[in-house]
Amino acid sequence: MNDNNKLKGLRGWLVLVGLILVVRPFVLAYQAVSMYYSIFIDGTFEKINAYHQLLGPLLVFEVVFNLLLVLTSFYLIFLFFSKSYLFPKVYIAIAMVTVFFILLVEWFGMSVITDDSMLDPDTMQDIGRSVGGIFMLVSYIQRSKRVKATFVEGQPNISLKDDGEKAAAL
Repeated sequence: MNDNNKLKGLRGWLVLVGLILVVRPFVLAYQAVSMYYSIFIDGTFEKINAYHQLLGPLLVFEVVFNLLLVLTSFYLIFLFFSKSYLFPKVYIAIAMVTVFFILLVEWFGMSVITDDSMLDPDTMQDIGRSVGGIFMLVSYIQRSKRVKATFVEGQPNISLKDDGEKAAAL
């Protein structure tokens, strides 16, 4: 019990996780605005849609997904600082969905634009960096004793009576 008390709290590597979480929604929002705003304002979207009828919906899907990522990032910040027991599970779920999304958009983009390879070295490096970073944080969150000791708030209590009944049933 004493070791758990020493490990409990937003210290150690969790400071880095918290910093990443706090910065993430602002970086995502900035990237989305800088990437998509002009496309929808200057007529580029209509040209993209005219080039191939599936590129417009793909672009809209990307914008909506990025907006959802910004919103879920704020939810993760709330879970993190409230030390909610849900934080590790929600973080890992969002990380996995993000990796799936990146790969899905790249695959779909390649299938629509068959004459251009979207998996150029720069794109592969960006994908590798994103996926590698996500898996490092997920690995830390899954294995860390500090994470297990810290994110316990709001956890449903299981009574001893329930545990005894479960043990007797086995």
